[in-house]
Amino acid sequence: MFINCEPPEPQLNEECTLHLCIKDFCPETVTVTWTKDGELVQSGVFNTPPSLNTNGLYSMFSFLKFSPDKDDCGSMFRCQVEHSAQKESSSKINEYAIIRLGLCDPMIHCNLH
Repeated sequence: MFINCEPPEPQLNEECTLHLCIKDFCPETVTVTWTKDGELVQSGVFNTPPSLNTNGLYSMFSFLKFSPDKDDCGSMFRCQVEHSAQKESSSKINEYAIIRLGLCDPMIHCNLH
């Protein structure tokens, strides 16, 4: 899983979108959470409904739309995906994708990790 940033080099105070494609999971119930520096982000988050692929597994997208300001410089945005795997009934799969907004003079650089 990778977080992508559109535009790749967002400007201060101009809207950008972080998005994550979550692929090949089953059953279709999944929980997606966005955080900024460990704090829950709810504003600007949109998740598509899971869609069934031809391989019998599901895929979906999660988006975080915001306008970065100076307070976002150096912040770490994380998208956590929780899904109960069918392989082991009691285990959970936790996957993380992290993006760190870099120095803000004059642009924010999205460094993908």
